Amino acid sequence: MSKGGSQTSSTSIDPDIKKAFLANFEQAKNVAGALPVQEFAGFNPMYQAGERQLVNTSLAGPGLANIDRAAEMTAAGAQYQPGMVGGFNAGPASLAGSQGYGAAQFGGAQAGPASLASSQGYGASQFAGAQAGPASLANAQGYGATDVNAAQANMGDISRYMNPYTSGVIDTSLADIEKARAAASSRIGQQAAAAKAFGGSRQALAQGASSGQFAEQAAKTAAQLRAQGFDVAANQMQQDLARQQQAAIQNAAQRTAASQFGAGAMNQAALANAAARNQMAQFNAGNLQQAGLSNVAAQNVASQFGAGAANQAALANAAARNQLAQFNAGNLQQAGLSNVAAQNVASQFGAGAANQAALANAAARNQAAQFNANIGQQAALANQQAGLQGAQLRLGGANQLGNLAAQQQNLRLAGAQAVMGAGGARQAQEQQRMDAIRNIGLQRLGIVQSSLGANPANLGMTTQTPYTQNVGAGLLGGALAGSQLAGLTGGAISGGMGAGLGALLSLI
Repeated sequence: MSKGGSQTSSTSIDPDIKKAFLANFEQAKNVAGALPVQEFAGFNPMYQAGERQLVNTSLAGPGLANIDRAAEMTAAGAQYQPGMVGGFNAGPASLAGSQGYGAAQFGGAQAGPASLASSQGYGASQFAGAQAGPASLANAQGYGATDVNAAQANMGDISRYMNPYTSGVIDTSLADIEKARAAASSRIGQQAAAAKAFGGSRQALAQGASSGQFAEQAAKTAAQLRAQGFDVAANQMQQDLARQQQAAIQNAAQRTAASQFGAGAMNQAALANAAARNQMAQFNAGNLQQAGLSNVAAQNVASQFGAGAANQAALANAAARNQLAQFNAGNLQQAGLSNVAAQNVASQFGAGAANQAALANAAARNQAAQFNANIGQQAALANQQAGLQGAQLRLGGANQLGNLAAQQQNLRLAGAQAVMGAGGARQAQEQQRMDAIRNIGLQRLGIVQSSLGANPANLGMTTQTPYTQNVGAGLLGGALAGSQLAGLTGGAISGGMGAGLGALLSLI
């Protein structure tokens, strides 16, 4: 069993508050309609400079180049091979050979066989006659023609033939062309002004075409003048080379003619000398023939006389030589024995001195070889150590260069990041300024809204709230509540009375 019904309540707000709220709402719509598109601050020059520095340093900064250089130096130092010291040998020791001697032997002097005198005849001298030697022959002398080497042109020296006034002529010609261009431009301006088109596109096109034509004419004029100057210089150089060539040919012809003349003169002189020698030989042969015949006759007479005297002298001389030979043989025998003894003593002394000198020289050479070997060994070891130290220094320099390059790279990157950070801070400040300018209407609207407080709960509308009630459930609930209440009061109210009281209360 239930019971139902409805309840109506009406509320309204202050008209002034409603008017202010509606005005605030209109202002909010106006602010929203006038709100511009949000802008974002761009990167300022400081940020862009830092960004460029960061990109350039990261891709190809000086630190990377130095690091590559350090890597190349390290790779080169890693390939270093120290010179190997093989040691110096002193060489085989000089050995002294002992020197003996052979005793001189004397076989004794002999007087030899006695000289025997024999009779001496003579043969008559024969004269075959003097003969002239072979005739002197004149050898003809030729000559070698002088070769002519053509003069070679050196094109690198053509600047010596260039006209020094070429630049002045070109500058004057270009100045005249520039004056003509300025006059033409002035005429175009006057014509445009007369046609009331001054400063228009037609005037610009006409002046551009005129300037282009004059520029082309200036370029052609300069090129032609330079080409003419070059051609004139080249012709002058060729003329000089032709004159040098002609002079060389003329000199060669003169040297050839001189050689021919000299060869002819020498041939004539050789023929004259040969004829004179032949005549002298014939004259001398006749004189020798006559002298030879006279000498033969005198020699035959002298030979006969001399043969007899020689036979007598030979006999006497033979006896004297035999006696002298015997005396000399005795003297030689004594001297030979004495000399052999002296030679033996001198050989013994010389052999001993040579042996001592050889031993001393061998010892000195051995000491010198050992000393030189030690010096060479020490020098080689010192050079090897110097090479190793140099390689270590180069490797150390490469490592230091790599570390400095890395520090340089990091410093440049940190500097670029710091510049970018400062630029970013300025960009954020600029963004805040732009946002503040954009949101000034919203801030003003917020201030107005904060003065009004919360939104009104109702703008004059009426609301109805229906409600229903279940009687049976209410009675049961009231009875249960009354029973519990009776239990809490310690039995002062019985359970039945408590339940009945609760049911009555639920009906109210």
